[in-house]
Amino acid sequence: MTAVATPDAARLVFAACVTRSRKSGRRMGYTDAVSKNTTPIQEGKNMAVINITKENFAQEVLHSEKPVLLDFWASWCGPCRMLSPVVDEVAEERTDVKVGKVNVDENPELAEKFGIMSIPTLLVFKDGKLVKTAVGLHDKGGLAEMVK
Repeated sequence: MTAVATPDAARLVFAACVTRSRKSGRRMGYTDAVSKNTTPIQEGKNMAVINITKENFAQEVLHSEKPVLLDFWASWCGPCRMLSPVVDEVAEERTDVKVGKVNVDENPELAEKFGIMSIPTLLVFKDGKLVKTAVGLHDKGGLAEMVK
């Protein structure tokens, strides 16, 4: 991730999507194929997925009694939009795992803290410690393997 200061907004550049985001939420770098053929991220619809912010990170992740799967994503990232429904399915099916999503545009501090250079990035925490990291798209079986 590279931070670039501009007069109107901070901009983060993520290598995996080769796209720039603006704090304003403007989508950049989308192609019609990506936006038509992926499932949009539906924040707030899946109650099993927790929106992780810098304010609730310690409580929800570091002090969790369950393993935690975190998905670092952005609304303008095509691969993130494709991974989102898979993460939602894992959250609904696995009651033994806490699943959270971190929007890197809204929480750049968390992305920086964990050295997130590409998205989507998945992190697994157990007993408050980072134990696994994966970058890119994964199927449900791959996610289940990560949180064993």
